[in-house]
Amino acid sequence: MTEKRPVRKSPRLSGADYPAPKSYFVTFCTNGMVCVLSKVGAGSARPSEQQAEATITLSEIGAICRDYIIKIPERFKTVRVDSSVIMPNHIHMILTLSDASCRPEYNGRADPAPTLSSVLGWYKYQTTILNSIAKCAYKAHGSIAFCEREL
Repeated sequence: MTEKRPVRKSPRLSGADYPAPKSYFVTFCTNGMVCVLSKVGAGSARPSEQQAEATITLSEIGAICRDYIIKIPERFKTVRVDSSVIMPNHIHMILTLSDASCRPEYNGRADPAPTLSSVLGWYKYQTTILNSIAKCAYKAHGSIAFCEREL
């Protein structure tokens, strides 16, 4: 007799063409929403303003995650990180995959255009492995939304 496994909800938008060149808003959350990436503190208020600006101080884990955000365009030549922010228990990024027809050659042959899935998989692998070695409680899981308009 076989056990029925729970049906897992797909994070993908139905009908979305993920390899297509467009911008994607991506969120990675820490395992259990534990605040291990950064700390948010109050900044100093300017005399002319009523509100103080918040400051974000990255932890060691957050710094590793930031370093790999910077490495995404180095690893994937047709991917651009338009914006990113590292909060205490999650990371937001806007990633743009450019047209696959303009991808560079790699070792004398066409480099296959990365999919959003391959970029996110690489990022999650790199940050999870390094943070596991550092004995830190970090495991990324993400959600994705895409933008139809040009950013």
